[in-house]
Amino acid sequence: MTRRVCLFVYEKTNFLGLIGLLETFSVLADISSDKSQAYDVCVCSRAGGPISGGYGCSISTDKIEDHAVMQWDTFIVCGGWGFDQAVKTSQIVQEVAEQARNSRRICVMGGGAFIAAAAGLLEGCRVAVHPIVADRFARQFPHLQIDRKSLQLPEIAQRSAA
Repeated sequence: MTRRVCLFVYEKTNFLGLIGLLETFSVLADISSDKSQAYDVCVCSRAGGPISGGYGCSISTDKIEDHAVMQWDTFIVCGGWGFDQAVKTSQIVQEVAEQARNSRRICVMGGGAFIAAAAGLLEGCRVAVHPIVADRFARQFPHLQIDRKSLQLPEIAQRSAA
């Protein structure tokens, strides 16, 4: 059975993370001996069309509404510095909440945690956020349990970076 995956993006999505996911699913399709277990991956945004990342690069997306009738095996809210504007866009937050309800599994990357939290998807979860935004996340969502240690650099890497 083909597994349907939605990679949900918004303006200023981190394309490095997005491309990493696309490459991973592509490799899995290439090496799978059982093509019936393939992934059908779709990059979607609220309005569809081009979405910009950094430095003027853009990627074409499907309108998420065009896939609303279908159920996702995995719904992934991608990360990126555009999360701040996305959280302020009620249609994006509502769409993420609705799509998550129609998904077997939900994954959130980076700044996507802010959108997922605003959509009410992280209630009762331990949330690992990058140390750069941990304080901000805690102020914005004080009722959520934040794991501040799992994404920190090991002590030796911290000393090397200094």
